[in-house]
Amino acid sequence: MLMHRVFKWVLVGAAALLATVACRKEQTIDNPNYNPETNEVLTSFVFNVATAQSPQTKMTSGNTQATSSDAFRGIEKAHLLSFIKGTPVADGKYITASTTAANKHYDMGNVMSTSDATTDQTKSHRIIELALPTETNTLMFYGKAPKSGENSNFAQGSIKYLAQVTNTNATDLCKYDFELNRIVEINTDGYSTKYRQYGDLMAAALNYICAAEIVDKDVQFESTHTITSLKWTQFVTISDAGVVKVATVSPLYEAPLSALGEIVADALATLATIPAGEVRAGSGPAISRTMGDLYTIMNKVHEAIPTSVQESQVKALADEIMRRIDACFEGTAPSLKWRDYSTVVSAIGYSGSTDQISRIGNTGS
Repeated sequence: MLMHRVFKWVLVGAAALLATVACRKEQTIDNPNYNPETNEVLTSFVFNVATAQSPQTKMTSGNTQATSSDAFRGIEKAHLLSFIKGTPVADGKYITASTTAANKHYDMGNVMSTSDATTDQTKSHRIIELALPTETNTLMFYGKAPKSGENSNFAQGSIKYLAQVTNTNATDLCKYDFELNRIVEINTDGYSTKYRQYGDLMAAALNYICAAEIVDKDVQFESTHTITSLKWTQFVTISDAGVVKVATVSPLYEAPLSALGEIVADALATLATIPAGEVRAGSGPAISRTMGDLYTIMNKVHEAIPTSVQESQVKALADEIMRRIDACFEGTAPSLKWRDYSTVVSAIGYSGSTDQISRIGNTGS
C-alpha cells in the first residue's frame, strides 16, 4: 500500500519542488522497490526549478536566480535529512526544537547545475533515486548556490556553510548551522581601514552636495538683476538635538517660503532626517538611488517658471545642487551611479586617504 506525499521548499532563491513517494510497512508488501532487509523503499525525487519569477528580495534578480533572463547558478553541497513518523515530528509538518537527530542523512552533492533550469516548468527538473526508510513523513533539505564572477563575495555574499558536518555526525542537527562571513578586513584597532575609507569618501560627497550654495551670483527675474548669496542649509533649522525642520521664513526676505523654496527645504529636511522605525541603506548603490531621486526633485525646480525674485534665487540654488550631484554621479535620473572614485575625489576636493578604494558601488567605477 503506497502513501504519496509532496514536499516543497524554496531553495537558494529559486522555487524548487521536491516530490517523493514513501511507503508504509504492511504485513505483506508486493513492491519491487522495497528492500525488506533494510526496511527502505527506492524513491524517486524530482527537483523542479522555475526561473521566470519576480524577485521579492533586496538582492539583485541575478543573484536570487529569479528571472528567465538571469542565469541559474545551480545548487551545490546539498544535504537531505529524513525523519520517521512519531515524536517529535508526529504530524510531519515541522521539526520541533527538541529534535536533535535525523533518522538518515543523504549527501547529495551538486544536485543541479546551470543547465538544469529553464523557463518551461514542465521540463526543468532532475530526478534522483534514494532509498527512503518506511514511515518517513518529514524531510529537511540544505543547499547553496555556487558563486562565480568578479568580487563574488560582495555581489553574492559569503557564508560559513555547514562547516561542522562530517560523514560521522551527519544526522546530528546541532552540526547544521551557517553564519555570514565578514567580507571586509578588520585591523588591530578593531575596524576596517578599507571600509572606513569608503565610508569617509561617500560621506564627504554627501556633505559636498548638502553644502551647495551660490555666492555673489547675478540672478535675473524678468528685467531685474539681483546679486545673490544663498546656502541650501538656510532653508532648514537644526535644533541642538540635531532635529532638522523646514524653515518658516525665506532666508533672504521677511516672508514665508515661496512654493519652490518649500520644495528645496523639504528635500533637505527629508534627506537629513531618519524617522523612528525607518531603516536606510548606506551602501554605494543605495546612496546613488537616493541621489537619483534628489536630482529628479531639483530638476522640477529647474524647469519651473519663477513667479518672483525669491523663486528665481531658489531656482539658481537648485541648479547648483544638480551641478554638484552631476560631479559625483553619472547617468539619467533617477537611475544614477557613482562616477569613478578618482573623479569624485577631484570634484569635491577630498584630501582623505583613498589607497584601498577601487570603486564605489557595484557599477565598476
